[in-house]
Amino acid sequence: MTTYLKDTQCKMNRNFTSSDYYSNTWMLSLPVEKWWYRITVGSGGRGKTYSGRKLVLKNFKNKKRKFVWLRLTQKAVDNLLQNNGMGLFPSELLNKYGLKVKVKSNAIYLNDELAGYVASLQDYYNSKGQEFELAPDEIKDYSLKKLGREKKLAKWAQFDIVADELIREESERNTFDIKKAFQNQIENVVRTKRGIRVFIYANYLTEIRDIEELFDITLVSGKFGIYRNPNTKAVIEYLKDSEGWQSSQSESYARVLNVDGGRFANKHTEENRLVIYNHLLTGSKIQFNLKIDKFKYTVKRWKNKLVIAHYKGNENSKPTYALLPRFITTTEKYNKEIRLLLSEMFNKNKLSFTSYSIYQLYLKHDVKN
Repeated sequence: MTTYLKDTQCKMNRNFTSSDYYSNTWMLSLPVEKWWYRITVGSGGRGKTYSGRKLVLKNFKNKKRKFVWLRLTQKAVDNLLQNNGMGLFPSELLNKYGLKVKVKSNAIYLNDELAGYVASLQDYYNSKGQEFELAPDEIKDYSLKKLGREKKLAKWAQFDIVADELIREESERNTFDIKKAFQNQIENVVRTKRGIRVFIYANYLTEIRDIEELFDITLVSGKFGIYRNPNTKAVIEYLKDSEGWQSSQSESYARVLNVDGGRFANKHTEENRLVIYNHLLTGSKIQFNLKIDKFKYTVKRWKNKLVIAHYKGNENSKPTYALLPRFITTTEKYNKEIRLLLSEMFNKNKLSFTSYSIYQLYLKHDVKN
């Protein structure tokens, strides 16, 4: 069951009360056995990923705590590992903690000690059976103090998992299921270990759309705050743009360009979130057909949502309803209850579309009508 705390009530978390860059202090204060997954969603440039990199280096320097860093594709992993790992850790952080980085295959060494691994979700199948060498020489982690003597330390891990940029580029082919890949790669890394914290950083809601079902939490666009689901041991910080960030980005070279919906838009929009591509609708069932203006679509039930999809001609056995009376031509019928149902599902964030054009058409003729 999901609980929600409005952003104005999150005074214990400085990310909701300060205009400074992102701080992971509150996330780190959460009990490790109660909250395994710690997800932060907010505008790019607030320093979320930077805070994760800083945490990894600081923990290895002070506690020998290791890490696994996850990216979506092997290409993204290669970009992190290029120039001997300089794509993963900025030089100013390495200098701050007095560390030198070396790369051997996908393993990261800091001051010639094994510190962690970089892996991709795409390559999860090849990671099956791979044993990541993450056992510490000596357990020093502060969180062990809270366990009690009855706990068995053999299963207690001394590493964290960090994941970021879990979204495909627009031109990238869809060759694997992100949700399945994430779940399996987590299993590959964690196995029977306990005490692992999984940090996930995303700039936009669309970046976690593929995996948020795993946590059984649905974020509402623009409804900032803290979402929790104790059943999946997940907590999400949903952050809005800070005033300082907005000011610093107002004259950005990329952001002044008039490209709607680009990766530099940094807007918490609902449009992208409402689009579910047709290939993801596994197990969906056709409910009825829908005519909007001059176009015919099919309405499918998928999980707890209704999805308006392109009509493919094989839905003739289902009745066709006109969204508005003026769209009736021959065989269509108008049913006010159907329109109210769609409107209610839309208001509850449970009406989706298989393309942006369908969404725009529905918005034009119903929501704004």
